[in-house]
Amino acid sequence: MNVLKTMAHHDLDALVYATFDHPPTAIAADVETNPGPNDRYALGDNRLLSPLTGFPALTVPAGFTPDGLPVGVEFMGRPFTEAMLLGFGYAFEQATGYRRPPG
Repeated sequence: MNVLKTMAHHDLDALVYATFDHPPTAIAADVETNPGPNDRYALGDNRLLSPLTGFPALTVPAGFTPDGLPVGVEFMGRPFTEAMLLGFGYAFEQATGYRRPPG
């Protein structure tokens, strides 16, 4: 069953999932000059569903690892639901207080 049919079948406005299901890693020192840097950046990357389906998605802060690195949660909606997703993201940020300004 495809994503849109599944969302309709379960009457879902959005899917919500961890942006990454693996702790963030340090960015390799040569990331800007090496097309294949030796890092584990894409490990656990869950951001593929939106580009593959063409559905809108929004990632918002969802806390920090024990090492203080940021983690996020992604909201993905049906086509043309960007305004709704922004509302979900704003409500999540207001309710959780996970976002903190850079600093």
